Amino acid sequence: MRALTIALQDRPHTHALLTGGVPLPGIALTPVNPGSIVAAFRKMVRGLEFDVCEMALTTYMCARRFGVEFTAIPVFPFRDFPQPAIRVRRDQLAGASQALARQRIGIRAYTVTTGVWGRAVLADQLGLDLGAITWVVADEEHVTQYPLPANVEVRLGADLDAMLTAGDLAATIGVATASPDVVPLLGADAEALEREWLSRGVYPVNHTVVVRNDLLRADPQLAGGLYEAFVTAKQQVLDRLNAGSGPVGTEERALADRARFVGGDPLPYGVDASRRTLEALAGHALAQHILAKPADVDALFCPSPCR
Repeated sequence: MRALTIALQDRPHTHALLTGGVPLPGIALTPVNPGSIVAAFRKMVRGLEFDVCEMALTTYMCARRFGVEFTAIPVFPFRDFPQPAIRVRRDQLAGASQALARQRIGIRAYTVTTGVWGRAVLADQLGLDLGAITWVVADEEHVTQYPLPANVEVRLGADLDAMLTAGDLAATIGVATASPDVVPLLGADAEALEREWLSRGVYPVNHTVVVRNDLLRADPQLAGGLYEAFVTAKQQVLDRLNAGSGPVGTEERALADRARFVGGDPLPYGVDASRRTLEALAGHALAQHILAKPADVDALFCPSPCR
């Protein structure tokens, strides 16, 4: 039995992979706790510290640009619409969408996937010029080789929510807040904008799963085996939810609600099932200077049978 380390956030649809509930022939997955899944991204990008690792998708795209030796399987354990993640001060809400032009907007790091999708909302659905906005970041980029665009201001360790509350920022994207004075920019309009993306086949992907290239070369069956294990673990949860059997926790209820919203699988895996979404994200990453050239989404992932 060969042991592989895996850094993976424990969710209902991944839990069985962390507990051995979905076996892989000849392989024992050994879960590791890096402290947080964001910390795992950084450890994997900078040091290939795990054999298998959950990974923010635009971090992965950026890492591949600079030759990091891992490849994703088309498993997407976390998706989320970014429209509610854009926040402004309550007293600036009226007319805020266009008032964000040429302003300063905070995001944890420039290449963070929520930020890429959030900027896509501002450009694609609100018509803002992203190049005329100053992006204020409070953390290092996972990929140290990545050169930040000229309109990025680095404020390492800054409290972006406090800066928004104080009026030093016009908005934030994906920054948690406990302030009653900070509210979603789009409010009740967010759902309509989410559905507009869905009508175009865009259902935002945030995370994928990567495997070290040396392991993939040594075992050509590894990618397919891992992919099928992820599919099985997810399907076990969806089958139980569809059957209405067993207790339902908060995360499982959220999965069921998302399934109703998207009209099917709340977490589709495989390149073909998410092709328009992946192409859209790659296009936004190019437009936002995270990629230096257009990406072939098929080339980003291990080949068949993981389609």
